[in-house]
Order: sequence, then C-alpha cells, then structure tokens
Amino acid sequence: MIALGWVVVFGWVVVFGLPLTVVFAAIFWPERIPKDRTVEAIRRRVESEKSDCPEGRRLLTADRDGRRPRPLSTDSGK
Repeated sequence: MIALGWVVVFGWVVVFGLPLTVVFAAIFWPERIPKDRTVEAIRRRVESEKSDCPEGRRLLTADRDGRRPRPLSTDSGK
C-alpha cells in the first residue's frame, strides 16, 4: 500500500514537473545566433557595401525634418 502511494506521488510530479520544465526551457533557453547575424558578419557586409560604392555616399537621404528617406538624385537636370 505504501509503495502505491509513492507511485501516485511520482505520477503527479511527472504530470506537473515535466510540462513546467519544458515551458521553462522554452522561455529561458538562449537562442543561437545565426552566423550571418553576428556583429562580425554585419561589419564585413557593411564594409563590403562601402567599398562597392566609389563615392562612399549613402543611397538614401532624409528630408530636412529627418522623417522620410528618399532616393538621391543621380542626374543634375530634370
């Protein structure tokens, strides 16, 4: 009879403990960062984009109020 009590207690521990462990692990387990999202990969990509543009200028610029980016005009006449 006493052995049956321990089996029931073990069953309740499994019923509540296992899902709580899975939820805790899913929330707090650190996510691995993909190789192309690391600081070094982003730095290399930005440097390669800078070297591709011979004038070194940005492709977009903001209006005077700084809210809306617009493409730079490449031709001098309209």
